[in-house]
Amino acid sequence: MRLADLFPDKAILPDFSAENKHEALKKLSCAVGRCVDGLDEEDVFRVLWERELLGSTGIGSGVAIPHARLPNLERPILFFARSRKGVSFDAVDGKLVHIFVVLLAPNSSTEQHVRILTKIARLLKDQSIRKKLEEAADEEEILSIIMRYDSDF
Repeated sequence: MRLADLFPDKAILPDFSAENKHEALKKLSCAVGRCVDGLDEEDVFRVLWERELLGSTGIGSGVAIPHARLPNLERPILFFARSRKGVSFDAVDGKLVHIFVVLLAPNSSTEQHVRILTKIARLLKDQSIRKKLEEAADEEEILSIIMRYDSDF
């Protein structure tokens, strides 16, 4: 499984902005809802927010991986957003989040959901990869970076 295969069209936002966690999840949910047919943005927000209430998905080093499962999905999907300014997201290290990777998976894919989360976390743990993603010019370059380094995991 390649991470790049899980991104629908228009699932990369290189110029994302939000003031706080709630606004970020609202905007991410709207964007995901626009790029995936049959996905209701309110449902997306609800499940992401419910997951966030269990503990922040801001894993530190400027990265957040909001994730949840939805019953009406056929396959896992990923959505990427980059905030140059950074978003206050209650990350575990208290730092602003610049890179968001949203994972939505079908209810029935618990094991696959965990494998994808692990793969994303390993990829973004690498400071040089994060730096490349933060400096990428556009969506194409962001996807290219993900594709290039995804094969190593």
